[in-house]
Amino acid sequence: MGSRKTNVRRGVAAVELAILLPIPVVLALCSMQTAAMIQVRHSTLFVVDELLQHAIQTGATDTEIQERGALISSEVGLHEVTFQVTRSPLDSIIRIQANVPFAKNYEGSMFMPDKTLAVYRTGYQEYP
Repeated sequence: MGSRKTNVRRGVAAVELAILLPIPVVLALCSMQTAAMIQVRHSTLFVVDELLQHAIQTGATDTEIQERGALISSEVGLHEVTFQVTRSPLDSIIRIQANVPFAKNYEGSMFMPDKTLAVYRTGYQEYP
């Protein structure tokens, strides 16, 4: 059997482990959440860029842009995305914004269950 001093050291190690172990676990979980959010954001940026390019090249209406956005977002695996198209009549600026609920697009959203990503792009439409 070990001495009393050895048993005390074992207890100290157990307490230190119990105190310090949650830190790397939480950091790992936060890293996974952040990586998932970045992936959803990049997918949304792809959709918005495609919509803006389509709107500038074809002069599509707001309804056509929203329908095409729903089609492209479902193809890349995004769910419940809403699109807002804003046009400036004076200087031909088009702004497309996509709102993506994070919890609907990533099943393991522990830390951000109610967050919505808002991604937008602005383009300038030239007229011939």
